[in-house]
Amino acid sequence: MGANPSAKAMLASLGSAIIFGFSFLSSRIALGVATPSALLSMRFLLALLLMSAVLLTGRAKVSLRGKPAGLLLLLGFFQPIMYFLCETYGILYSTATFSGVMIALIPIASLAFAAIFLRERPTVWQTLFSLLSVAGVVLLALLQTGEGTVEVRGILLLVGAIVAAVGCSIVSRRIAPSFSAFERTYVMFVTGAVFFTLFALFENGWDVPALAAPLAEPKFLLPILYLGGFSSVGAFLLMNYGLSHLPVSRSTSFANLTTVISMLAGVVFLGEPMTLTSGAASLMIVLGVWGVQKMSLRSA
Repeated sequence: MGANPSAKAMLASLGSAIIFGFSFLSSRIALGVATPSALLSMRFLLALLLMSAVLLTGRAKVSLRGKPAGLLLLLGFFQPIMYFLCETYGILYSTATFSGVMIALIPIASLAFAAIFLRERPTVWQTLFSLLSVAGVVLLALLQTGEGTVEVRGILLLVGAIVAAVGCSIVSRRIAPSFSAFERTYVMFVTGAVFFTLFALFENGWDVPALAAPLAEPKFLLPILYLGGFSSVGAFLLMNYGLSHLPVSRSTSFANLTTVISMLAGVVFLGEPMTLTSGAASLMIVLGVWGVQKMSLRSA
């Protein structure tokens, strides 16, 4: 017999969080060479090319006929277009601490909206463990140091990022019976590649050679391969698969592990310090995620 779909979905959601965790390290390296819009353009163009290559092999297919294509396009608008725009510029117009706290609210917001739109009501224990995990992320964010001010537009943009992330989870979960994880992910990359390439060309005065210039930098190639391959194709496929088989409350709870992985990547590869407090905050996050999954299994 095959593995339990719920267990496979948990592993998929965990794998997605781990891959996304290392994406911050890759993005930091790549942004030393490319602008945010150029990086996003090349990331999603590469992801689209990789998934199109899979289509050509015949191992996967995309069929939209007779299905709710409007909701699929809405999914592509929420993620990656709205989320990446709001997150990137929200961070620009606020501080690292504030943006970290705001993004940490996504799992809690997902719990609330899943209860409203999907009738997936979490138990009291699931909610408490989710709050514990969020508290750990907030504590890690408060430990960050950095300069800057929080502008009103930064707050609004980060609220937009929360709405986009929650909207992505809700829509992906709702249309899972109609579209495979591959179909949902493929359309997300089509919308992302088209939008961010046009956006990057606009910012670069429609100068294609200038947009492609970072590809000539050796230190840019490995990060863009990771972001376009693993962090886009791999992580988003796993995320959409997890949302196909798990309630939003369980699937999105893994998202906070991304913060732990990102911190550990900085410690191991960039020599950033790890304190007793940051270790305790990481433990809070892990315990919170474990508790959400454990309480879900008990109530099943």
